[in-house]
Amino acid sequence: MASNTGYITLFDGLSYNLLSTFPAHSAPIRSVTFTSSLLISGSDDKRINVFDLKALAGGTSGAARGGGGRSAQVYSLAGHEGWVTCVEARNDRLLASGSSDGTIKLYDLNVGGAALTTLRDHRGDCWTLAFAPPDGSQTVEVEGLGGANAGLGGGKFVSAGEDQTLRWWRAGG
Repeated sequence: MASNTGYITLFDGLSYNLLSTFPAHSAPIRSVTFTSSLLISGSDDKRINVFDLKALAGGTSGAARGGGGRSAQVYSLAGHEGWVTCVEARNDRLLASGSSDGTIKLYDLNVGGAALTTLRDHRGDCWTLAFAPPDGSQTVEVEGLGGANAGLGGGKFVSAGEDQTLRWWRAGG
């Protein structure tokens, strides 16, 4: 769970046990997403924070008592001029984020969270993003993402915004 106080509360989905509660941001959290090893959150503080799930779930001492949040943080990504309204991970490497500044940013988490590209087609807040399931088909690259050899997983994704548009994208790979 994410809150408007900037805290994240993490529960075990099978046992419903509380695993961790920690301050993740200095402003309300608008979105969270998971990969097999990461928890990623986006906030009104214009940042995206990336946490190691194993450390949050008790892999480090203190995590279950609420002390593991910042020590489990892998990256804190900046770059949006507005609130980060949505985050969506394709896999442990490729991350997309949308913002109230109308932009979408794509990041490679394997190279220090480097922003690969910024897409600027929305004329208002970008409110949601979703990657399509892989279908095995060839895709056209979004400039700056590299191709299949880059290992990003690529694929198609969709964004929707306050400008009442739905945009379909094809990422490299």
